[in-house]
Amino acid sequence: MIHLSKMSHIHRGTNTTLAECYRWRSEGVTWPGASRPASRVHRRRVWSLIPFGQELDMLLLHMHTLESVVHGFLVTESQRVHDTRVHSRKPLVLTEALARGVVPAHIAQKLAVSVVDFDEATTRKYCGGTGRVMCMEQLQRFKLLDMLFARAELSDVALACDTDEIPRPSVVRMLQDCSMFDGPSPAHAATTGTGTGVARVDIYVLQFARYTYGAHCFLGNDGVLSARAFSVRHLKENYGPAATRSLPELRKDLSMQRMRTRGLPLLRRAGWHLSSFGEPWEIRRAAPRSPALVAPRSRDRHARGSR
Repeated sequence: MIHLSKMSHIHRGTNTTLAECYRWRSEGVTWPGASRPASRVHRRRVWSLIPFGQELDMLLLHMHTLESVVHGFLVTESQRVHDTRVHSRKPLVLTEALARGVVPAHIAQKLAVSVVDFDEATTRKYCGGTGRVMCMEQLQRFKLLDMLFARAELSDVALACDTDEIPRPSVVRMLQDCSMFDGPSPAHAATTGTGTGVARVDIYVLQFARYTYGAHCFLGNDGVLSARAFSVRHLKENYGPAATRSLPELRKDLSMQRMRTRGLPLLRRAGWHLSSFGEPWEIRRAAPRSPALVAPRSRDRHARGSR
């Protein structure tokens, strides 16, 4: 298992200085001017939103890495395997681990879990016009938003991550402290001609170092298959109870936000995407058709071809 705390320069101090914020914005953000220059450091709460399947070790690594900089972990656990051929029921891995006391107490006290079942997706009509796998994933993400809106303030920050997408703690600390989501709304800036000419940024793309099958197989830095940082204000305005769009429109838009990169500022070197880690039986359980399950020589060719 990779010890990410040794790979990152974790900012564990209680205070971030303005000088650190300015330096980080100039070096670590593709649009340094996209965020309003801070006049003071104001710490915001950060929530990590994670749709969970079966990778308990990876989830524990994720939470151990971010525990010092995240206010809460919101997790939706699926009762079904996300596979078009099988889509069968699976054990509630995280729920059972909590009941057995496997999750350390200092992490468990920051953790909220909601179980999601495909039957509910059907009855609530989340699945109209989409495949079952996509529907299940979308329902998990919508459930995460419900959990977030019940707990968060508009000024908070939400990290939308998969289990194997782990932001760098020092980057999360800067998102907390460095006024990354301050400024006038885009509509207000356009109509008033704000002096700075810079509208509020509501979404940041986190560039992750992508590894597949193990730490020996580095596939490069990626901003597409990675996490996003949102202002809670943006999420609530667009997907909250007051949203006026139809459910299919909301589903499609939320899914696109996870893949969108054009027109968004990028946070460089912001974390790690550790895809298909584990023993073959673990990968087979999570993704029966994964390329990691082919013969070793073919797998090596697949990895080299993806670099």
